[in-house]
Amino acid sequence: MRFRFMHMADVHLGNRQYGIDERASDFAAVFYEACDHAVRHKLDFVLIAGDLFHKRQIDAMTLNQAVLGLQKLRAAGIPCVVVQGNHELAPYGEAIGWVQYLALQDLVVLLHPILSGDPLQLQPYAQREGSYIDVRPGVRIYGLHFTGAACAKLLVRYAQAISDLPPAQRTQPDGTPVDYTIFMAHTGVQGVLAGDSSSPGMGDWRALDDHADYVALGHIHKPFDFETRFYNPGSLETCGVDEVEWSTRGFLVVNVDTRSDPKHAVERVRSKRRPFLRLVLKVDPYRSADTLLAACRTLVEDEAARPGGELRPLVELSLTGALQFAHQALDLSEIEQMARQALNALYVMVRNKANPLDAAGSLIDEELSRDEMERAIFTDLFGADAEYKGQSELWAASAASVKSLALRKAPPTEIVEEIDATIQKVVEARKGASAPAAPDAPETDLEVELEVGVEPVDARPAQPAAAPEPRPDAPQTLFDW
Repeated sequence: MRFRFMHMADVHLGNRQYGIDERASDFAAVFYEACDHAVRHKLDFVLIAGDLFHKRQIDAMTLNQAVLGLQKLRAAGIPCVVVQGNHELAPYGEAIGWVQYLALQDLVVLLHPILSGDPLQLQPYAQREGSYIDVRPGVRIYGLHFTGAACAKLLVRYAQAISDLPPAQRTQPDGTPVDYTIFMAHTGVQGVLAGDSSSPGMGDWRALDDHADYVALGHIHKPFDFETRFYNPGSLETCGVDEVEWSTRGFLVVNVDTRSDPKHAVERVRSKRRPFLRLVLKVDPYRSADTLLAACRTLVEDEAARPGGELRPLVELSLTGALQFAHQALDLSEIEQMARQALNALYVMVRNKANPLDAAGSLIDEELSRDEMERAIFTDLFGADAEYKGQSELWAASAASVKSLALRKAPPTEIVEEIDATIQKVVEARKGASAPAAPDAPETDLEVELEVGVEPVDARPAQPAAAPEPRPDAPQTLFDW
């Protein structure tokens, strides 16, 4: 058996990113591109693994964009099977959401299992609702909408429900055996993105080992694939600057031949999205606002000289390092305007990530020794915190001493003694600076809890369980939450 299908996810129609109308049009354009590709190549069906819409409440224009794309598929006789993502679930108190509305118009097949029963009961798609659909002879698709952190446990229940299907439901209604199974869900795989604790881990996904040939995922905007079975195409358009590094985002075209091993070959198609430039300038060499502005101009003009596309770019320009002049002299709006003109940009954001050195003129004193420079830096850092400001020099001396002890691998007890001595000095300094307490007032003290463990320099911390490695061609750099 041979057939072909498309897998996309995280379309986010209606995303007026940065408040710009053109961005909403961009998100629609890449959706139309994917639909046109499916029609042009006569694919058998299309999967959308959640977040067709950017918000639960959408305007008429966004609904029209969805209808226009889906009508192209319906006119070509291509079924579009979807699950709902976290951005588009029906608002609280509403009977249906906008994806359900599209199902009522027969523009999509919405798989939305009822999860309240125990054990879980899976029903075939009928009268515009159900848990699975036999989309063509021998091919079955199971679906699961966004369920957040509950997904891991639900996978076990779902797998058990598939195993418990009565004999009549294990084949298609006409008796055709199911030869290729797809499981589609709006979730990811834990470990792909740092900080993602809600997606199931690979151990949780093992529950579906005997029940799915292809696992179609969404939610995580970073494209990935594992074990020639778990696939995520990534977002079609750029929903956030961190996604720029994931250059292979787009949609997947899956060519299935059930006689081969594996049963499918997957082609990644990069979406034709608006260019998003990320520029970085280290500010340390520039001693005035004028020289920094000139450096910014050179940076953007060099970028403008590179071949570009037809669409005006989005631009992020980040200033990093340490400013060598008063930060009040830095005019970010002037940099933004200059970058917009030089790059003919649709939108420019200037992010000042540089550390101001206004209160530390000694830091740019070339006469300072390394130790003096270090002590001055520590003093300024402690002085910037209200808790330590009054005794910043004491804390700075202690920090320098602790660093020296650690570098020579001093025993932990010696480091604790150094910190304890500093605490006692701070306590005495605070007592001396305060007014005499009333006779019945208790004395104040500084309480500090310490947990010190110093490892040898060449020691290696224990590593957490490694996430599965993506294929070599997968990007290596978040989720919309």
